[in-house]
Amino acid sequence: MTVEFLGVFNGDEVERLLQNAKAMNMPSEYCEGFPMAVAESRTRGAQMIAVRIGSLEELKIEGVTGMGYMAGDVDGLIPAVRRLRQNHDALAEMRRSCRFKCEGHLTEEGNYQRIMQIYENVFAERSHSSKCRMQ
Repeated sequence: MTVEFLGVFNGDEVERLLQNAKAMNMPSEYCEGFPMAVAESRTRGAQMIAVRIGSLEELKIEGVTGMGYMAGDVDGLIPAVRRLRQNHDALAEMRRSCRFKCEGHLTEEGNYQRIMQIYENVFAERSHSSKCRMQ
């Protein structure tokens, strides 16, 4: 199995590469919030193979929208890549699941609705707490 580091690309080049990608590896050893690379690859159906750390663990469903391995564990990365390469039916289903999850969650409208719900919950809780103190 050959892995090739392709270098740094601009937006159009990234788009072209992601359109053809089957998977994207996130080997980060640091807790990241929500890396843009995850959103970009997910919206195109590329599976996330990521270390099991921080939000990267939370951003995938093992075997459904991606696969994980322990940070620094090359021996753990290899089986994840092999599973994707050898099982084309599972890969196709994972790509569909990934796109479906993204279309339902990683949209401007979806993010707006979740943020507004958070604010509404906070304001409702504060309002309820204020009323309780006044009594």
